[in-house]
Amino acid sequence: MLGSPSKRLEDLSLVQRDRLAYIDFRLYFFGEIGRPDLIERFGVAPAGATRDLALYREIVPHNITFDGSNKIYRIGQAFSPLF
Repeated sequence: MLGSPSKRLEDLSLVQRDRLAYIDFRLYFFGEIGRPDLIERFGVAPAGATRDLALYREIVPHNITFDGSNKIYRIGQAFSPLF
């Protein structure tokens, strides 16, 4: 584990924190998020969207699960908003 989420978030740029907050928002209100959501909203490359999702999962693994059959991330059962 990387330590406390707040300490880890302090090390990120504002732009990256905004993308992580959007992931948090989509999971909380819609129950799912995919790479296309980040690509469309922020104009990031597919690899950047993948990195953001992986980082979010690294910081709060209990908040997000990957549905491989649909290639989408879904809200975790123990979800607790990061932002």
